[in-house]
Amino acid sequence: HRLTRLRRPQDQANFRSAGSSAANARPRCDAASFSSEVSSAAVRDVPAGHRLSREARFLSTVSLLNLGQYQEAFERLERLNTASPDSALLNNLGVIQLRRAPGATGRRAVLYFAEAAKMTPAESDLVFNLGYASWLDRDLPAAIASLREAVRRDPADAQAHYVLGAALQASGSASEGAREKELARRLSSDLAEFDARQAGANGV
Repeated sequence: HRLTRLRRPQDQANFRSAGSSAANARPRCDAASFSSEVSSAAVRDVPAGHRLSREARFLSTVSLLNLGQYQEAFERLERLNTASPDSALLNNLGVIQLRRAPGATGRRAVLYFAEAAKMTPAESDLVFNLGYASWLDRDLPAAIASLREAVRRDPADAQAHYVLGAALQASGSASEGAREKELARRLSSDLAEFDARQAGANGV
């Protein structure tokens, strides 16, 4: 069982368009004139030369991702990122790689998250995603390092504490891992319920 869900894909409000001076992965584009509720059909109708064309094409990939059309979303994101690299694009490429079957086109998810986090080091969600992907890859030292950084930045991040606890336990640091998971349960009732369900499934 996965211990937690991956942080949500970056959406229109999290996307840095080319030329933006924003310094993190959650910059704002022109939300007043381009609502995140625009339909996918309307997104496709934005002309190529329009000032919001890049955001529109990004939104179309979010729609595809949410519909489970991963290959098409991946190809569009790759094209956008080749034209102008962006941490939101890289994050979503990583999300796709984790959601679809192993062996799919492209690099491992952890490599996309690592590049995104390097590009936008101030964004804690990217650090969490990198740690989570490293945990799923069973790269315990890398997972622990990233997740320690995630909880340092946001001590109230229950998911990061929980996955850090699991990684620590798997690495042999049972006591520290148990403390992290207990803190996570105190921070989030959802994680307490998750543990209860896991215990029931294991007959504990």
